[in-house]
Amino acid sequence: MSSDRICHLSDLNAAESRIRQEIADAESAARCVVSRLDSFEGEMDATNTRVHHLISDVRDLSGSVADHRQRLYALDDEMANLQQQQDADYRRLQKNRRMLANLRGDLTTLEKDVAGNHQAIAHVRRHAEMLQREANLAQKRIEQNSQHIQQLQTGVQQINDYLESERQRIAQDRRAQMADAQAQSELASILRDSLDAARVGRFGLESAYRTTLMTLKHAEDSTQLGRLEAARATYQAAQRDFAQVARDVDTREREYNQARSRCEATLKQVEAELKRAATDDMRHWHLADLRALQTRFETLSRQIQNREFDHAGRPEQVITALEQLTTQIAKLQDDVTALEQQLDETIQKGIVRVEMLQRMAGVLMDLWGDNDFPIAEPIYAQEGDPKTTMKVQTVRPNRPNVTLYLDLDGTVRFHWTGYVGMECAKDIAQFEERLRSHHQLELAVLKSEDKPGQPNPDLTPPPPGLIDADDQPKRREERRAQLGSR
Repeated sequence: MSSDRICHLSDLNAAESRIRQEIADAESAARCVVSRLDSFEGEMDATNTRVHHLISDVRDLSGSVADHRQRLYALDDEMANLQQQQDADYRRLQKNRRMLANLRGDLTTLEKDVAGNHQAIAHVRRHAEMLQREANLAQKRIEQNSQHIQQLQTGVQQINDYLESERQRIAQDRRAQMADAQAQSELASILRDSLDAARVGRFGLESAYRTTLMTLKHAEDSTQLGRLEAARATYQAAQRDFAQVARDVDTREREYNQARSRCEATLKQVEAELKRAATDDMRHWHLADLRALQTRFETLSRQIQNREFDHAGRPEQVITALEQLTTQIAKLQDDVTALEQQLDETIQKGIVRVEMLQRMAGVLMDLWGDNDFPIAEPIYAQEGDPKTTMKVQTVRPNRPNVTLYLDLDGTVRFHWTGYVGMECAKDIAQFEERLRSHHQLELAVLKSEDKPGQPNPDLTPPPPGLIDADDQPKRREERRAQLGSR
């Protein structure tokens, strides 16, 4: 048994020596092949692929040899499994032989391809030389480009510096524009807040005010969108419009206040003039006229106190209403002045009428030879209005009397009573003659049905009326003819 084992060991040792030799030869050949292939691996892809396969096989073989070496070292411990290992080694040896045969075939093939590889290498070398020249040119261009790049980098740096300065300037300008826009916005807001919407609407500028508010809204939208220049211009437009609205409101309010002040001032003047005009003489002679003027004053004063003119419509219509009120007040003022002037004329006419009555009474005294006959209190055609016809009667019981009618315009009429038959003719003729010759008065005889009293039954008076200066001679002749026939 031990001899068999020794025989087997010797065989194994011999096989191992051969294998080692073969492996050494294969490794040497592989190293040669690898060294040759290293110079061709950049240009020969197909050959490189086969070489890689070969190297892989050699590495596998090297691994197997390493395993055998390791098993040899551990042979004493693995003797029990020798037979199995021999079978495995035999299989591996068969495989290695096949691999070595293949490797030898590959080496033969490689040796055949050496000439072609030399040509390929020469071609590659020529190509490499051309590439080297191109690489040299490229290197020169790279150096030139490097210099140009440095110049460009310098220019780029300058451009970047310029752009940075421009960016800072633009940012500063934008901040300035933003600050300007904010200032313009605040100014526009101040102008907007200074306007009272109710006051604007009252003076008829609500449409322009709303339009300006829309302009301000557009400016705010432009600010939010970053269109600061447009926003600044729009804010300024809104400021101008707000200022214009404020000026227009102030102008219309000033016109309104001026018109109202003129109206109220004129009313106060009229009030003062009415108080000054309301004298005792005025109440005596022109009480109705004075009350009519006072009523007109109270109506106008009530209209102003109730501010009825504010309901006229638009501001210009309100001002027109105020001007119309002022015109009415001025007309009332003129009427007060005219009434005062008329009062002076009326008083003068009243004085003249009293003087006329006194003269007529003097003529009657001469006529009747009676220096102390009573005269009744005057009676006016309209009670309480001394401007109307004044009726005065003599009061002589059981004796002739006369009723006189005196108007302020100088018209005198009379009515004789208490005469019998033609006794009145002489007195009437003398009375008229003295009045005409000494007092330049023209008289008219009243019919009995015109005024109360007992007319002479045999005296038919002419129609009542004033004997004017133009037809004075004609009337005198008619009067004389009538008196002569009686």
